[in-house]
Amino acid sequence: MTVGWTIDPVHGLSSIVHDRRKPMIKKTFKIPDMTCSNCAMKIESLEDDLDGVKEVNASYHKLQMVIEYDETSLTEEEIIAAVKKKGYTAIAS
Repeated sequence: MTVGWTIDPVHGLSSIVHDRRKPMIKKTFKIPDMTCSNCAMKIESLEDDLDGVKEVNASYHKLQMVIEYDETSLTEEEIIAAVKKKGYTAIAS
C-alpha cells in the first residue's frame, strides 16, 4: 500500500491511498514422498525461494502443502518445478 499526496486549491493537502496488494490464491498440492518434519521444513523454505509466495504450510502427516501465492507472478508449473528441485514430487489437487 502506498500513500500519495495531492494539493487541492480549496481544501489544501490531502492524501490518496493506493492499495497495491496483489490478489493471492491458496492451492493445495499433494507431496507423496514427504516422510518427516525436516521434509516439511524443506518444502516450506519455498516461501523464501520463490517470488510471489506469501505462505507455505507443509504437513508430512497429510502428505501435502498449501501455498498462498500471487498467480500473476508464479505459475503452478513453476511451483511444481521448485518442489522437484528440492527433491520432492508435487501433484496439484
